[in-house]
Amino acid sequence: MEQVEDLAAECRRDLELFNDKDPMEPLFDMEWECKPALCTDESDTSGDPTEEVPTTGEPAECFGWNPSAIVDYVAGVHYMDADDVGDVVNSPLPLVVCDDAMLIPLIAGGFEIIQADAGELLYELGMRNGDIPLEINGFPLESPEDAMLAMHELWYIENETDFELEILRGVSNITLSYTLYFTL
Repeated sequence: MEQVEDLAAECRRDLELFNDKDPMEPLFDMEWECKPALCTDESDTSGDPTEEVPTTGEPAECFGWNPSAIVDYVAGVHYMDADDVGDVVNSPLPLVVCDDAMLIPLIAGGFEIIQADAGELLYELGMRNGDIPLEINGFPLESPEDAMLAMHELWYIENETDFELEILRGVSNITLSYTLYFTL
């Protein structure tokens, strides 16, 4: 019982941090390990804890999440609107909750993509189960954090909109190309 109370207290702290968070600040530093039954907002006095549970069986964060609608693949290049990328970066919760794809560290260094299924963002971006990202625009990718740092450097600092991701697929190196575009 004490362990459940500790988890509930940790969850309430996380919820308070989330509620106090600047909506423009990314959530990358947040850890969400709360069980839905424990993670409740005690200021909610509606009485029915199931009121906000979606009836579709899909988490509320997944409503409207459709990666195939934000990635276009034309002539060997994956295109994404920069606003859509910004939305995912600023609010990654749908990506984390709704997509099953994972980045698994490898003992020899680097990481492998697993569970990249059709309809998920990594799949729509051309990655497949077992792919090992090697570098993006010359930035080596030894960890998922390296990927985040490379994207930050390339997109936010260098204002790059064209990307080439080199991956190891099976025994072959292949290059996936991406272009971000801006709509007015």
